[in-house]
Order: sequence, then C-alpha cells, then structure tokens
Amino acid sequence: MNKPELARREQVLELLTDEETALVSRSEPSAVNEGDEYVDLDRLDAGVQRVDGVPLAKGSAIFRRLVHDDTWRRIISVLAANGTERPWVS
Repeated sequence: MNKPELARREQVLELLTDEETALVSRSEPSAVNEGDEYVDLDRLDAGVQRVDGVPLAKGSAIFRRLVHDDTWRRIISVLAANGTERPWVS
C-alpha cells in the first residue's frame, strides 16, 4: 500500500466512533450475509462492494450494517473526494 492509500485508509478509520471501531474489529467475515455492503480497507479504490461469497480477510472490511448511517455517508464522501470512480453500489 502506498502513502496516499495509507492516508485514505487512516482518514476512513478516523470517521469511526469508538463503538463502531469495536464492532468492526470484532466482526467475523463468516458472519456476513450475501449482498451485505462493505468497503475493503485494503482496496478502498474499489468503492462500496457487496458480499458475493468470496471470503474476506478478518479486519479488512467495514460493513455498512456495523456503522451509523451518518458514518457511512462520510465514508462515501471520503471515497468520492479521493477519486474513487464508483464509491457506492448502484
């Protein structure tokens, strides 16, 4: 990961409340449902993605259902401001 990617990752993580950080860090990839929306901290350039059966690495994803709506909107704003072509799921 290069410096701009690390900076963007930090920017996204700073948006999380302490409660959200705890939920995200304890989330188990096996406990997700098909179609759940998430952002992959290792691939923020991919924007918002949906679970499609491919296993995710623990701790690499922020699932929409684990954060407040306002936090999710701010995450989308960060992705859009940093040039992600499709920061949201269509």
